[in-house]
Amino acid sequence: MASSEAETTPERILDAAAAEFAEHGFAGSRVDRIARLAGCNKQLLYHYFGSKEGLRHAVFRRGLVERGERLRNMAGGPAEMVAAGFANMGADENWIRMMLWERLSATGCEFADERRAHFQQMVERATWVADPALRPFVTLACMSMAAFPWTLPQVAELVTASDIRSDEFRNGYLAAIQLILGERAPAEAPPAVEAPAKPTAPRSRKR
Repeated sequence: MASSEAETTPERILDAAAAEFAEHGFAGSRVDRIARLAGCNKQLLYHYFGSKEGLRHAVFRRGLVERGERLRNMAGGPAEMVAAGFANMGADENWIRMMLWERLSATGCEFADERRAHFQQMVERATWVADPALRPFVTLACMSMAAFPWTLPQVAELVTASDIRSDEFRNGYLAAIQLILGERAPAEAPPAVEAPAKPTAPRSRKR
């Protein structure tokens, strides 16, 4: 295998696995579908990740690293935190869907220590909250405002008659957040994070 292919194959497998887990949940995911979507065979998948469980660990860890990198330079007050969170979630919709599958499963919170550390970094950035005891709750409230349109897009689109991925929705939603928070809206909302093209698992047809 050429070195360039050896470098890209694991990433293709992780992209394919994230799409598969988002579509079917971990329990309903199939290794053969992941391999087919990644353009490799199952033996190669097992060579890199050992097992389906090992692949799940790798997908979650990569997701945490990517989300942490996108939020590394987050600064400002609550409106900026919501705007950064909204863009971050829109950059990886598979992540949101995996979280929803996790909520429906009986396994509880996966990788709690790593995720708690990630959220703690966000809490520590909320220095504009004078009371340190309130910072986790304010951070959670900002995360909730950022996540709602991506978690229930059908509701957001029914209420606003706008596609949540459109500039119209993003600008209007962030302006509304700033109005609620009593902050002056900027002349222009911050740009959306461009998500890299990733494979999406095909949806099964209803019979």
